[in-house]
Amino acid sequence: LAEVLLFGTITLLIYWVFNYQGGVAWANDIKKQFNLHYILMTGGFIFLNGHAMLVYRSFTCCKKIYNKLLHTIFFVLSISAITIGIVSAFMAHNSNADPKHFYSLHSWIGLGTMGLFALQFIVGSCRSWCCCAATKPL
Repeated sequence: LAEVLLFGTITLLIYWVFNYQGGVAWANDIKKQFNLHYILMTGGFIFLNGHAMLVYRSFTCCKKIYNKLLHTIFFVLSISAITIGIVSAFMAHNSNADPKHFYSLHSWIGLGTMGLFALQFIVGSCRSWCCCAATKPL
């Protein structure tokens, strides 16, 4: 059920962006560049991070090191998508005549969420790869 919801969310978003918002672009069109923000932030926070969580708890048949490696790969891909998504939003706002950053509640909540996400990655990496918790079974 979780996989269906994850794939359904990202599929519907991509369908909406390409069929109703005109697609995506990196530097040619400001509106299309901001559309990239929608896909990458949703793809990073929900789709890739959701898969990272599912891999960590669902793959109990494999060796723990492979489980953690796959979890880490999904999490790093998630952080990469989120970073590119926020850069696309900054670039789209900078292209406007009056560039404003962090003027809405949405942007401040997003900034706080990214900070907590980075903190989670740092603490999780230290706990997982550096401490004795890496050898404990799930």
